[in-house]
Amino acid sequence: MESSLIKHIIKAILAYDTPVLIIENNDGFLFRADVIKEFEANNINVSIGNKLSQRVDFELRDPIETLILVNLEKRQYLEDIEFLAIHMKLSLNQFITDYHIPSIKDLPLDKLDLIFKKKQLLSLTKYQTLKVI
Repeated sequence: MESSLIKHIIKAILAYDTPVLIIENNDGFLFRADVIKEFEANNINVSIGNKLSQRVDFELRDPIETLILVNLEKRQYLEDIEFLAIHMKLSLNQFITDYHIPSIKDLPLDKLDLIFKKKQLLSLTKYQTLKVI
């Protein structure tokens, strides 16, 4: 697997080997359209929304795909789906350390790949992170 940030995240998600994941994503990275597009290209369907959209996505899911449920309300999931799903937390700082995450979380994926590959010896402040960018 190539050493891109998104590939590492996909590998971490698929390691759970479950058809349904409920992911708490406090930094909002999984809500990005480009991230969702990359996930879909790797058989991961991302469902963002209310309980009705969760139900529709759950019932219509492809058995060979992994379904990820995320929403802004946090913990607003249907009981039967929540019972079957595995819960996990995922944030950008699990994969990119030593940078100021709020400063980089909205960068294009190619820029995030460069930061992901460039390890720092010390944690950077917001100013230092912006200087690197």
